[in-house]
Amino acid sequence: MILISRWIRCVYLRCPITLQRGYAAAASKKNPAGRLVYEAPYAKAILPLKVVSIATSVGVIVGTPVLVAYGNTDVPIAARIALSGLLMTFGLGTTAMCHWCLKSYVTRMFYDATREMVTVETLSLFSRRKTHVFHVRDARVYEGSIGFANFQVNNKPFFVHTEVFKHKVLLAKLLGTYV
Repeated sequence: MILISRWIRCVYLRCPITLQRGYAAAASKKNPAGRLVYEAPYAKAILPLKVVSIATSVGVIVGTPVLVAYGNTDVPIAARIALSGLLMTFGLGTTAMCHWCLKSYVTRMFYDATREMVTVETLSLFSRRKTHVFHVRDARVYEGSIGFANFQVNNKPFFVHTEVFKHKVLLAKLLGTYV
C-alpha cells in the first residue's frame, strides 16, 4: 500500500521515486537552455485532468472483469460481457480522446536567441513532461487534422495560445505569415 501511495504522489507531482536516484540526476541535466518565453494558461488544469483520466481508465480496466465475474447471476454472461465491453469502450475512449486533443498542447517554451533553439514541453499520455528541442527554421504552419495545433516541427504538431504569447518575433518565426 505504501508503494502505491508513493507511486501516486510521484505521478501527480512528476518527481522520481527516491529509489531512482540515477533518473533524477539525468533529469536535472535536461534543463532547457534559454529563457522562458511562454507558459500555457491552462497547464495547471490539464495535468490533473490527465491524471484523473488515466486513473479512471485503470479503474475501468480493473473493474469491468470483476463485474463480469461477480455480477448479478440473473443476467446472462453474454449480456455482462457486452456491458463490460461498452463500459471499457467509453472508459478508454474518453482517455484516448483527451490524449489526442492534448498531446500537442505546449505547457512551457524556452528560447535561446543566440542559437535560435527552442525547447518545448508537452505532456505524455501518463502526464509526464516530454521535452522537444528544435531549431526555429524547422517550424512550419500545421496542415494536419488535429484540432489543437498551429505549428509543426518534423511532422510533430504543437499548439500555443497566440493571444498570450508575448514574444511576437518568435511567434512570427514559428507560425510564418499566420500571426
